[in-house]
Amino acid sequence: MRRDVVRVTPDDLARLDREVMAFILAREASMGLADGGLEAYYGNRARAGRGLAPHERFWIGRLQGERRVFHAGIGLGPVLAGLARAGVEGVGFEMWPPRYRAAQALREALGPNLGYDIRQSNYPEGLRAGDRCGDATLLFTNVGAGWTEQQLDEVISTMHRFAQTFLDLRLFGWRRESEQERADLATRVEDAAFTVTPVDTGGRQTFYVRVASLGDTE
Repeated sequence: MRRDVVRVTPDDLARLDREVMAFILAREASMGLADGGLEAYYGNRARAGRGLAPHERFWIGRLQGERRVFHAGIGLGPVLAGLARAGVEGVGFEMWPPRYRAAQALREALGPNLGYDIRQSNYPEGLRAGDRCGDATLLFTNVGAGWTEQQLDEVISTMHRFAQTFLDLRLFGWRRESEQERADLATRVEDAAFTVTPVDTGGRQTFYVRVASLGDTE
């Protein structure tokens, strides 16, 4: 259930954007793209004058009223950082060691008391028995390249633990570039006893949907 929303202002996002960009540039200068856990994705972003991607800005705004957000494949973790500043609890999953260390370093740079947890694990292996998922949101952005069919079904089944899930039909389990592939995934999720509702993030080539167990409506 959503709480009274703590508004994240444009100034808040601009500040976070500058801080993340400065972190990326400094880490690249001191460690390099690969050792720093950045790769070209983050390096190119910062050199283009951006710390936050458009979809990250969107999700900070959209989820700022939630109690708790679990983010699979957080990357550096700016979404959870922005949400933490709005009082939202967060748990992020990042398996690749250099990126995991970079996410930890960004959290320390932004504020050591920011209330989100970073786990060096894939999703859903990193879930714990004591995690409070029933009133939480699960977010997937770009995850799971190379999942098997069995892994995909297992991940879909875990969504029943959460109040709602958001995922990009194009970048979930493996890339789906055709409309038919994305429609097939939506049907597969619906067949697992979920509702699937499109979400307009305003971004190009993004196909986000809200997934909820049958009977749960927003």
